[in-house]
Amino acid sequence: MTIRMPFWQRAVLVLGPLSVLCLWLWSYLQSHDLARSLRQFVAGKPVTWPPATRRGGQSGAEDVAGELAGRLVGPTRSVAIVLLAGGLLLAVMRLVHRHRRAGRLATFELRPSRDDVANPYRVQETFEAIVGAISARWYERLWRGQDHFALETHRGRDGLIYFTLAAPRRLVPAIAGPLEDLYPDVRLIEQPGRPRWAAAVVRLKKRRSHVLSLQTTRDYEHSFSESLAALMGSLQANTTVQLVLCPAPALIHRRARRLLKRRERALNRADRHDPLDPGMDSVVEAKELKGGLETQHRSLLYFDLRVAGEDPEAVRRTAGSFSQLRSENELVRRSMRLRRWLYARRLEHALPNPLPGLRSGILSTSELATVWQLPRARAKLARIRRSPLRRAVAPPEICRDPARRLVVDEQQDRVLRRQQLVRALRR
Repeated sequence: MTIRMPFWQRAVLVLGPLSVLCLWLWSYLQSHDLARSLRQFVAGKPVTWPPATRRGGQSGAEDVAGELAGRLVGPTRSVAIVLLAGGLLLAVMRLVHRHRRAGRLATFELRPSRDDVANPYRVQETFEAIVGAISARWYERLWRGQDHFALETHRGRDGLIYFTLAAPRRLVPAIAGPLEDLYPDVRLIEQPGRPRWAAAVVRLKKRRSHVLSLQTTRDYEHSFSESLAALMGSLQANTTVQLVLCPAPALIHRRARRLLKRRERALNRADRHDPLDPGMDSVVEAKELKGGLETQHRSLLYFDLRVAGEDPEAVRRTAGSFSQLRSENELVRRSMRLRRWLYARRLEHALPNPLPGLRSGILSTSELATVWQLPRARAKLARIRRSPLRRAVAPPEICRDPARRLVVDEQQDRVLRRQQLVRALRR
């Protein structure tokens, strides 16, 4: 049986002999003229070894330290300059690519149909596909950063609720493909503008470590997006809920696994040392570990959840509705006052934070499936823009000669009017 020692015991086991070795080495340097042997070696002369014993005067340790310091200052300075220049170059290039992504932002309205229904498992797999399609390798992430996208819910000036996708234009096909597979009749309609109402801004983060999960697909019983749309439809102020998502690197996945295993080891250790501590037999701990297990072996994403609007009271109520997602973890509100202008700009350009929250700013796709969905037709209290017609896919054998066409799809520039179609059929 293998026994895993605690960290402090392993540290003592390693540092104890190392300290004894360092003390012996220091005593040897003080009593022997090692600097003379070092000078002989550098000059190419026969080396006196073992070094002669020193008698009085400056200690050998100080001579050797001075010799080594004098010879290492030059190379160390050069390495430091190279590292500093490389770090500045990487920072500048990432800022340039971040600015380019903001400049190439495209916003598409996700207009659902009356019949689109998706279960949480399919939503989870859709986000897995999106993360796999836009994730960058570690060296690409280091040089130009990681691409991101934003899912937004708006209550507009006309009182309608509409859903949008905001992402750099080159990423739209990679994101639209899985979404159209999830919702076959959804329309992606490009919108020209961006929301600018940000009199009040609230951010939401996890209260505890991201290893402890929010509601996931295992306890899905209602659609949170329908409740959110109903609440926003009852408000009398323009409001936006923005969820910015950025795939996390593989290092974060390994770290999440280590954090969960560390929690298990701590419970086992407490169970052995304290007879009154239930340890792994605690029903509370068992529930939290089971919830944490739902986030493992799933894609992880940095997230930044923002609620902005014209009325602070409406923003506060909208942010408070996210308490429905409480489980082993929960989302807490943080009102932005001094940095409101900064987050208003990030909301307008759908930008993530440059420094992600490693403790409480990470979501798994199993959690994301309950945070975001397109509402079903049963959400009747909110005025939601919907597409009245289902898509009709043309067979591949159909004639596609431009000179003989009667109808074209929504992705083309021209659509034949109904009267023209009837006239053509009568001929």
